Amino acid sequence: MATGVYLPIWGMQMEEGRVVKWLVSEGDRVDKGDPLVEIETEKITNVVESPATGIVAKIVAKEGEVIKITGLLAVILQEGEEPAPVEMVIAEAKAREGGVPARAAEAPPKLKEAAVEPGASAEIKASPLAKKIAQEHGIDLSMIRGTGPEGRVVKEDVLAYIEEMRSRPTVKAPEAPSPPADKSFEGEIIQMSQTRKVIARRTMESIKAPQGTLTREVDLSEVLKFRKSIMVEFEGRYGLRLALTPIFVKAVAMGVKEVPILNSRIEGDKVYISHKVHVGVVVGVKDGIVIPVIFNVQAKSLAEIAREWEDLSRRASEGALKLEEITGSTITISNVGNVGIDLFTPILNPPESAVLGITRTRQRPIVKDGQIAIGEMTYLCLTGDHRVMDAEPIGRFLMALEKILQNPVSVLI
Repeated sequence: MATGVYLPIWGMQMEEGRVVKWLVSEGDRVDKGDPLVEIETEKITNVVESPATGIVAKIVAKEGEVIKITGLLAVILQEGEEPAPVEMVIAEAKAREGGVPARAAEAPPKLKEAAVEPGASAEIKASPLAKKIAQEHGIDLSMIRGTGPEGRVVKEDVLAYIEEMRSRPTVKAPEAPSPPADKSFEGEIIQMSQTRKVIARRTMESIKAPQGTLTREVDLSEVLKFRKSIMVEFEGRYGLRLALTPIFVKAVAMGVKEVPILNSRIEGDKVYISHKVHVGVVVGVKDGIVIPVIFNVQAKSLAEIAREWEDLSRRASEGALKLEEITGSTITISNVGNVGIDLFTPILNPPESAVLGITRTRQRPIVKDGQIAIGEMTYLCLTGDHRVMDAEPIGRFLMALEKILQNPVSVLI
């Protein structure tokens, strides 16, 4: 039977993906699980695998084309099968994109008896009625999150999914930008990249939450001395250079232990406070940012964090991160010191309730023990979701963080 290859939903925030490169050609034989095509989405590149064994009969989505989630990428036939079912799969996919139920789509008479097997639906836990509706609409059940017992997909899940797909606008391939209405305009018009579009969407999601930012000026002299004092031994023992980021990551996890509400998310009228600290760290990449995550920081040593950070930051710059490495953070750090920023307002990384901003370090005169000294001063800027927290917990967290940073040997404990 003909099997459609559809763009999966990789993460709750995903809406579309761009076809980067096909790894197979029409006529190639593939086994189930073989890599078929590279897709750029959410600032990373993922690979869509073959849902069945057979022959790549038709590549529908061309390289460079933008496809919405569940959009048809290709069609696979069993070896020796007639090509007629291919057009049936394509017709049903077009019907869904236009908001028309697939069973109502007009198809050539000779195709009406052709059977269509959507993706890997048969292997998903689902009720018989859910499977029947999904097959009628050419839907891959692996794209639907089940709400039944043990994650079982039920009829209501499929119907809700169909309704959501109908409400989405059809995604077309990028077109050349139209000339501006102002005839006197002189300049360049550029098409937003996938990365910029994701950042734009995520920013709009973030600002829906009522946010407030508090700042605290902190002396990092002790942190810089501490790092310098252990750097040679650290590199000799672990084979890597100790950056400041792992120290900040560990310090944040220690601060969260004292003020747990910062490590939370809100859903409806409930606040979920995580006992595990998964710290996301903003990294600048081409056209924007990506936020790799260091998981279970509360249970890791400084050396383990440093090793992970070195690997994640390197692969972030190479565009080689996996989806699971940029999702699941519970609190985020955004350090803008490397671009010379003195003060800024970091925005929340949904669904988190807090994000810590760190500015550049500058030498300034300060008073220590009644004496004027030179301090390595920075600003810690903490943005919190006002639905979850007020100024008091933010202030306590910043004070706790300052205490840790002024006694940095504590991050080794």
